[in-house]
Amino acid sequence: MVEASSSLQGQPLRVSVGVFPYDRWGGVEPIVHAVSAADRLGYYGVNLPEHFVMPVTDAEPVSVVWYDNFVLAATLAAATARIRMLFYALVVPYRHPVELAKLVATLDVVSGGRVVLVAGTGWMRREFDLLGVPFEDRGPRTDEALRAMKTLWTQPQPSFEGKYFSIAPVHFQPTCVQRPHVPIWIGGDGVLPLRRAVEIGDGWIPQRGTFEEVSTTIPVLRDRLEAGGRDPDAFTFGFMLPFGDEDP
Repeated sequence: MVEASSSLQGQPLRVSVGVFPYDRWGGVEPIVHAVSAADRLGYYGVNLPEHFVMPVTDAEPVSVVWYDNFVLAATLAAATARIRMLFYALVVPYRHPVELAKLVATLDVVSGGRVVLVAGTGWMRREFDLLGVPFEDRGPRTDEALRAMKTLWTQPQPSFEGKYFSIAPVHFQPTCVQRPHVPIWIGGDGVLPLRRAVEIGDGWIPQRGTFEEVSTTIPVLRDRLEAGGRDPDAFTFGFMLPFGDEDP
């Protein structure tokens, strides 16, 4: 799979490469070799999806191998020079925002500012149950966590008070290399992800739909950004395209 993104106005098309499913590689070393080659070829990013486990069901799982995203991304960043670590998508409500903000900021530091966070709310109820995270309110938890993380990354002695998370004043260092923080692209389609993109995101990338559907949604999203006092030309739009033969 490849992911293409652009602000659509005077910005070049940027192409990222996917290395999922991980089962196909037979270990981390071949993944490192492939991403290193993509780095030399000038790809913008490498897409890293997220799950912790796959439940055992009668259906064949898409993959049973799932690496920790931050450990894998740090390994890939150490082996490359330019390619970005594109978490597509990171399930935000799986972690407390302080923990997640620390992981993201540290990775941005050790990679030299090469992190893009595609924020997802998640969909697998059994995984939420396993982690002890409420499933039904994952959307508003994601919104609040993203706002808390932005506060941690941008304020000198940040604090946050919300419905789900309360953070007393703290010293939070290091912050992100990228300013004001790592790019936050909102993953998903539908009413709520689009609202989240306008209110919180720096970009939007759906996880399903046809190119024609996405092309229809982009002008609507641009209008909403302008109505909210935001510059749509500074906003990133992305789309995933299948490429090559499917795995047998």
